[in-house]
Amino acid sequence: MLSIGKADDGEGASDDHPIVLPEPVKAADFELMLRMFYTPAIGGQTTVFERETLDACLSLLKLFDFLQMKEIRQRAVAALRERKLNPVDTVYLLDQDGSDFDKIWAAEAVVDLCTRSTGPDANEGRRIGWEVFTLIWQVREELKGAGERGRDTARVCLIVRDMDFDTISMSDISDI
Repeated sequence: MLSIGKADDGEGASDDHPIVLPEPVKAADFELMLRMFYTPAIGGQTTVFERETLDACLSLLKLFDFLQMKEIRQRAVAALRERKLNPVDTVYLLDQDGSDFDKIWAAEAVVDLCTRSTGPDANEGRRIGWEVFTLIWQVREELKGAGERGRDTARVCLIVRDMDFDTISMSDISDI
């Protein structure tokens, strides 16, 4: 689309020469982007990044990349970072777009998954990836009997495993 020619028969010039979106971009993503522009958040209304599914928001980020809409993408990332996500969705977002959602941002979500009363189930494992799922269960095993120190112990366990799982790094520990 960004290479539309000046000629009358260029891409997007007519129904006979439509704009062809690349493979990862779907027509629904384009419709969602248009809704975002034409349905502003006014008063108590919510933005697209507050009301749409996380997968729809990720698709929009990919579309913004394709269309080279850097400022809009940055605003979208900021909106997603502010969105109240459950720990599984936070880790999923980090896995899907690690360039904008860093390890420090997601570290507390991983600690939450390690220390909550129940471990992640199979559906959550599919969502966050089996490598992180396994890490969480290994840390949970190491936490048995840690009591009040559970969250701090989880952080230490994650740091020790950083070389294998790339969860958080030693230099990041002071920020957690």
